[in-house]
Amino acid sequence: MKEIYSIDDSFPIIDEKYDSWLKELLNKGKDEVSENDVYTMFTQHELPYLAIEKAIEFISQDPLAGEMYDGQFLDQISNEPIDKLKLYKHELQKLSIYIDDSVWDFDFERDRFMKIFNKFISKVLEKI
Repeated sequence: MKEIYSIDDSFPIIDEKYDSWLKELLNKGKDEVSENDVYTMFTQHELPYLAIEKAIEFISQDPLAGEMYDGQFLDQISNEPIDKLKLYKHELQKLSIYIDDSVWDFDFERDRFMKIFNKFISKVLEKI
């Protein structure tokens, strides 16, 4: 990552957990970025374009993708500025084909996820 984004990873470690995570992330290849990395990139506002790209990839594999709750990556994408998301217009538009009613064991799970998905539609798909 550090070569792709021209980021120096020789900064001092002040916040042990965060700085160690960032150093580790910068020394990974794109294919090594985990769901936990994506979650942390969104929450720490690090490498936002990579976070969006990898979130789309994870959602394509599993619409419920997220580190803390089902649909978290859809939710996090919905909170990103529209100008950033416009770069991924076609990829984002394709995500809705991965949503399937058969994945739900309980109605309340489906309802909670559909609330996130509807937010994604109104905040992202209708505006890009």
